[in-house]
Amino acid sequence: EASRKAFETKVAANKKRDELRLKKEAAKNEAAKEAERAKAEEERKAQHARDEAVRRKEEERLQKETVEAEKHAKFEKAKAEAHRKKVEDDLKKEEAKAEASRKAFETKVAANKKRDELRLKKEAAKNEAAKEAERAKAEEER
Repeated sequence: EASRKAFETKVAANKKRDELRLKKEAAKNEAAKEAERAKAEEERKAQHARDEAVRRKEEERLQKETVEAEKHAKFEKAKAEAHRKKVEDDLKKEEAKAEASRKAFETKVAANKKRDELRLKKEAAKNEAAKEAERAKAEEER
């Protein structure tokens, strides 16, 4: 009887020891799984942070490029406007020169015409005076 009880106690102790060992192993496995999950979550967060940093950097780069492109476009527009204005001014100057040249030519033509008219009048008056002198001379002789 004592031997049986000792055996049963030993069996119960072994069973208890095995249960505790299994519980301990299960707890250890659960802790390992939890650590693995935490590590995976940490890695996911780190990857998300890296992705976010890359996205922000790309956004900043695009923003900079946009600002540069806008500056360049403004510069090109101003350059084109300045060129247009210069061409316009040059055209106005050329037109003014042509107008001045035309007026000078017209003035010269008018002056030449006036000079020729005066010369013809003078010549006609001279001829008239010569005729008058001729008539007076003929009158005198007659």
